[in-house]
Amino acid sequence: MKPISRKRPLWKKVLKVSGITLLILLLVFGGLLVYACYAYREQPAESYYLSELPLTRDRFDADFEEIHHTVVENYSLYRRKGIDMDSLYRVYAGRVARAETTTDYGLLVREYIAALQAGHASTPFALYTAGDYPVVIHDSLFVNHPNSYLLQSGFRNKDRIVAIDDIPVLQ
Repeated sequence: MKPISRKRPLWKKVLKVSGITLLILLLVFGGLLVYACYAYREQPAESYYLSELPLTRDRFDADFEEIHHTVVENYSLYRRKGIDMDSLYRVYAGRVARAETTTDYGLLVREYIAALQAGHASTPFALYTAGDYPVVIHDSLFVNHPNSYLLQSGFRNKDRIVAIDDIPVLQ
């Protein structure tokens, strides 16, 4: 007697191959996703208020020199913009040497970065901001619906601002 051969229907073969292909694609996609999440994870830069920078005055020069070398090694557009990095360093290194406080030093670093004329470059210094904006009416500034921070600081809605840091608003 001749054995009876059972052939699988074509749709079952197609379904099996499609399932294996889909499983392989899912594994590849999952592997790429895991790789992207872990390989490209950047540590956020620490942010300090200028007055709280963890530097002593005697470290300003070395810290600024390190910043300058990092910029020269990683910012290639200064040549195209015609910026003389050696000259820029000499100017700011002299000013850094005269800096008395971390606030003075931090402001100089911000100026140095701004002198690079790179809109995407910035410093990770935290800023004291109220997160709210006054309203200008004619030649006066007024508080407009202050947030909770401003309310806690004593501001009220429609307060007129006459001076900022003892400088009259009209100046």
